[in-house]
Amino acid sequence: MARTAPAQPNTAPDQMPIVPAQAPAGPARRVMGRLVGLVATVAVLVAGVAIITAVHLLPHIHNPFAESTTVRNSGPVAKDALPALVP
Repeated sequence: MARTAPAQPNTAPDQMPIVPAQAPAGPARRVMGRLVGLVATVAVLVAGVAIITAVHLLPHIHNPFAESTTVRNSGPVAKDALPALVP
């Protein structure tokens, strides 16, 4: 058996199909691609923090400026202790 070349269509150069040339990606397309990537990254980070917070894996950060009230009803301890020490 002899090897033969694959069949090629008989097309003259003037009968070649015309394929429109694609323009290279412009700067606007690159900026949009980076912007979409940045937005997707931020969305993944926000979703991750929300999930971790919902599962209570992050420590709760208390408000350092919150007011708290301490009630002391023990009375004057030093006044009661001094007469017991004096003879």
